[in-house]
Amino acid sequence: MENIKKYILENHKNHCTVKVSSNSAEGEILNKIAEKVMCGGILLKLENSDMADGDFLEICKKVKQLCAEFDALLIIAKRPDLAHLCHADGIFLGEHDINIHDAQEILGKDAIIGVKYPQEEADYCEQPDT
Repeated sequence: MENIKKYILENHKNHCTVKVSSNSAEGEILNKIAEKVMCGGILLKLENSDMADGDFLEICKKVKQLCAEFDALLIIAKRPDLAHLCHADGIFLGEHDINIHDAQEILGKDAIIGVKYPQEEADYCEQPDT
């Protein structure tokens, strides 16, 4: 998995974002994600729009299983606590979210940290600069 992780990080153009909401049926979400990760070698970012934390965590755990099956990496947007609980590969942080070092403390030194800087595209790194 380490070689796959490195390849995906170096070539993270093969990524997609799936936004889930309380209106989405779990089966529909999982089918949509399965379609995206079946080819493997993908970085999947999962975002929560308005789903309750407990429900979103359950979805995250199931998505993590799917990603593991197909050698895809799972990134959870904005929530390092939920990323940690579902054993996601990393977190995506926006400009006004928790800082990189605090996220790394929650997730561990091997976590992927994605950062969106103002006016720029997302950048992913395995270990943030200290």
